[in-house]
Parts: sequence; C-alpha cells; structure tokens
Amino acid sequence: MKRSIDKLIFAILVAVCFCLQACTEYETPAEIAVDKEEAAISSSDIQRKVLWINIDGAVGKEVESLVKGSLSQGAIAGMLTKSKYSWMGFSESRKLENEIEEDPVTWATMLTGVIPEKHHIVDNSYMAEFDVDPANPNEKVVYYPTILQYITTYDNKMETLCVTPWEKLNTGLLNYANKTHTTSGDEETREVVLNSLKEGDYTLTLLSFSGMLEAGKQGGFVASNTAYVAALGKIDGYIGEFLDVIESRKNIYYEDWLVVVTSNHGGDAEGHYGNVEETTRNTLGIFYYSHYEPLEMKGESMYGALFSPEIQAVAYDTLAKYYGLGEDKEFSLEFVMRNTPRKDGSYGGNNWDRIIGKNGWGIYRQRETASARLEGGDGDKSTEEAVAAFNDALWHTYVLSIGKMNNGTRKFRVAYDGLVVLDKSIMTIGQKKDTTLLTIGGSGMPTSYYVSEIRMWNSVLDDATLAANANRLNISESDADYKNLTSYWKFNPDRISNDTIIQNNIQGMLDLNFIRKVDGKTSILPDENKRDRISLLSLPNTLSGKIKSGNIMMENTLVVPQILYWLKITVDSKIDGFTFLNNYSASEEWREKELEVSK
Repeated sequence: MKRSIDKLIFAILVAVCFCLQACTEYETPAEIAVDKEEAAISSSDIQRKVLWINIDGAVGKEVESLVKGSLSQGAIAGMLTKSKYSWMGFSESRKLENEIEEDPVTWATMLTGVIPEKHHIVDNSYMAEFDVDPANPNEKVVYYPTILQYITTYDNKMETLCVTPWEKLNTGLLNYANKTHTTSGDEETREVVLNSLKEGDYTLTLLSFSGMLEAGKQGGFVASNTAYVAALGKIDGYIGEFLDVIESRKNIYYEDWLVVVTSNHGGDAEGHYGNVEETTRNTLGIFYYSHYEPLEMKGESMYGALFSPEIQAVAYDTLAKYYGLGEDKEFSLEFVMRNTPRKDGSYGGNNWDRIIGKNGWGIYRQRETASARLEGGDGDKSTEEAVAAFNDALWHTYVLSIGKMNNGTRKFRVAYDGLVVLDKSIMTIGQKKDTTLLTIGGSGMPTSYYVSEIRMWNSVLDDATLAANANRLNISESDADYKNLTSYWKFNPDRISNDTIIQNNIQGMLDLNFIRKVDGKTSILPDENKRDRISLLSLPNTLSGKIKSGNIMMENTLVVPQILYWLKITVDSKIDGFTFLNNYSASEEWREKELEVSK
C-alpha cells in the first residue's frame, strides 16, 4: 500500500513540474523570444539555392505576348512582379547544317558562360572541335568548366541535380552533376523535379522542358500555333507547382531561392532555328527572387560589320584631301568595336596589325593593346602610344584625338569607354600628303572584329564630350554637334548601297567600299557574289553605359555568372558573361530589415 502511495506522489510531482515548465515557456515575453531568434540567425545559417528552368525553343517576344494575354494569370506572369527579366534576348548567331534537338552550341554557352568562339563545341559529342593552326603550333587548347564544375570545386557538399530529355547532354556536359535523370518528356521532368523539391536538398537543380521545341518544329515558333501555346500553358502550370513546393518547404525561412527561367534559342514561323535571323535567336531570361522589386530589362541591339584578314573596307582618299594629318590638321577619330577571341580564348593580336588608318596614322593591334601611331613627316620623329583595350567580347568606344601644331607641339589624346587614358603633347608634324587609302580590316590580325560606327570630328574632343559619346549611337542631324562631324559611317543595313558600299552620312564625303582579299590580294567577285564582301550582324548592346543602366539584353553567357554570384562563388575571369544581380543585393537583406522593424 505504501509503495502505491509513493508512486502516486511521485507522479503528481512530475506532473506539477511539467506544468510549471510549460507555463514558463508560454509566458515568455514576445520581445525576449525575438531576441533569442535574432541571436540564433546568422548569414551562415542561410542556405542559397537555385532552380534553373530552361524552356527549349521559347521565343522571348512570343512568350511575352502570351504572358500578357491568355496566360496573364499564370505562374510566369506572377513571377514578373518579383523578377529582373528580359523578353529581348539573343542567342548565338550561327548557321547549322543540321538542327540538333538539344542544340549543343547554345547549351555549351549557357553552361560555361563563354561564347562559342571559345568553347568550340559544335555537335552533341560535346567535345571541343579545335583545328591546330600550322602557323601557330604552340597554340593551346583551352577547356572551360561548366557551372557544375564551378560548384563542385568550390564546395563538394553542394549537390546538383540535372533533369533533361537529352541523354547526350546529360552524359556529355552535365556529367559533373551529383545526379542526372534523362526523362521521356515534360511530364516526367515535372514529376522528378517536384519530388526532388519536396524531399531533396540540392543546391542547384537544372531542368529542361522540350514541349515548346517539339511543337514549334511542327507548326512554327509562333503564338498562332495552338500546340506551341498549349505547351507553354502546361509548362507555366508546372512552374507554378514548383514555386508552391518551394514556399512550403520546412526550412524556407532559412533558404534563399533564385529561380531562373531561360530559353536557349528561338525559332521562326516555318519551324526552323539555328541561324542568324533575329527571330530564331530571340530568347528570354527571368531571375526570380521572392524579395525582388520588379524590373524589365529593356536591352537594345546594335549592328556591327565583320572585319577580318579577308574582309576590309576602304575610302579612296588618293588625293590626301580628307584624312591626311599634317601640322595644320586636327581631328578626333571615334569608333565602336567588339573583338572576337583567338582559338585559345585570348584576345591579343600580333604586332602591328592595323585596325583602322592610313600609312601616315592608324590604330594598331599590338598583343593586348591598341596602339595609336602618328608617322613623322620630313624626317621628324614618329609618335606611338599603346593602351590596353578590346580584351573581351563586349563593345567598347575608342577615340584618338590629334590637335594642330601650336608652338612646336600638338595634343595627342586617347580615350577608352569615355575615359581619357592618355593625354600628352607631342612634336610629331605628321604627313599632310598621305595619298594612301583609309582602310579598316584586311590586316594580319589573328582575330576578327566587329565595328558598329566610325565617326570623325573636326576638333579635339573635350572630356565631357568623350564621356557623353562613349555610349552614343545613331547620332542624328538634329543633334547640336552633328555639324562638327567630318565623316560618319554607320554599319547598318539601311546604309548599304550597291551591296558593297557603306554610305557616308556626311554629304560630299567619301563612302566605304567593302572588298575581299584572297591570298593577300584583292578579289573581284562576280556580281552575284557581291554580298559576300560585307557581313552585318545584330548583336546585344554591351557598351559600358548600357550595362550600368541595367537595361541589358539577355544572352546565354549571362546565366552562369548570376548563379555563381547567388551561391557566393567567385566569377572566373575567363567567363564572357558579366554579373548584374549584384546591383540588387539590398533585396537579399530582408531578414535584417524585419528584425530591425521588430525592435
């Protein structure tokens, strides 16, 4: 009996203690509880994750019209309220003999962040195709890591999952993933990814939907193709499911998810892709984070003319009437240029490869520099100054200004992207009677390059004008300083005459004539092949001011640097894409702001 009473008393005491403990926890003041939570949270506790959804064959402008129309209540439309996004993107320009379904060129660009001229992947072997130049036997073959390799190298505890219908892509370029899954179509892709988001803990999940590609090939990549629209509708629903699962994750408060939606290429109304036409290259890019403010990135394109050892343009200044630089002449030469890399990925030239100029003056490629040179006249000493320039795949503006002789000296200035990088006085008189042709291209440069505009001014440009002109294109006659232009060539389709001539915008001044060289000699092509002499291409505007403005065009090289930034991995300098999400890093501090408000 006594033993039973003892057990009863013990049970009562335990119950009382439990109640006291529960009451104590319940009665803790709210501000104390917040202090405890605040102390427990640190940046190291936050897990950053990425869901990358690629929609093969989604044309940016077509998706935009549908999202603003029949899918205005869908998941993608909802994402835009918390995204940095662009409907105006460009994939690579190329001519494919065979339209391979997974499009290895664009996938290689997206996964490495480097342009095709560097990664050299052209087919679904996903092996770099590299022809050794006999003239340069020491040229190195460079292989570029994928986003998966960057993540694994940084932290092998960060696991990655890749889910696509492309078996060769999965085994050839995505083989560094912790897990790959080759699916039979979009529905299976949805199922695998949903299960992973519910039960897995991958740092990066990459998936590819192919329904729009298949529908586009059959009936055109256009909104009038009902199958194409239906495929997008299904994908839109799947994306909504993904977002719902992410938001319901157990530890979502401690996770920051970047959801990226891309397309690797567009397509035309006839069901084709893989060429230079803008519609087949039109892509999209959406970078969603639940704490972003919305921003549509309204990038612009610009035309460039291709110049190479074989392709050049000349102005026949054989009387030295226009472009000679004697002691009584001053001018500023301004040109907008985009370089392309050598096979080893570098952008350097040889020695004294002329970009533009005459015998008496010019801009030359010397290794990693652009060297401005003014030849001496009547035995006086020449002037040559080099600055680092054109060492990436972006557009840049270069200006050489030379003043008149004044008390034995003249100004010699160079500006790059609107900033003066060289400013000195020189004693070189120059050559007034320079009867040679003004020439662009056709030199021995090991790389090709694009030029968008060439402008010649009648004076030495001041610092303010240089800064303003650095991001300026298509100067119109109504501009106040248009009257100061002595020559102005814009390499646009509407300035071409006779298939081979770029008209000078300044009346009475010389046009540029495109010619092709074969074995170092000018080739006179038959009339039906005149168009082979000039190649114009529409490219994203990547001038420095455009990038800084945030109004950029989506490019396949841009995905990797954003993901690396998000995962706090240093962006490799060899990557051609640039980081822009770092401009919106304040949005990532929402937890700190919430705690600040609660105090």
